[in-house]
Amino acid sequence: MSEILIYVVMKRAHGGIINTAKAFDSMHTARSYARQLNMSQTDESEYYVEKCFLRKK
Repeated sequence: MSEILIYVVMKRAHGGIINTAKAFDSMHTARSYARQLNMSQTDESEYYVEKCFLRKK
């Protein structure tokens, strides 16, 4: 069994609700995407990057 590292852009909405937005294999790409989404926000939600491991059987 092996693991794959991915970076997931998550959305933290008002009230603490968390939604997954998109997954990337590059931290740089994920951060750029989150930054772009945060600049276009009109509400109080926030996009951030979470490092995750997927187990591959």
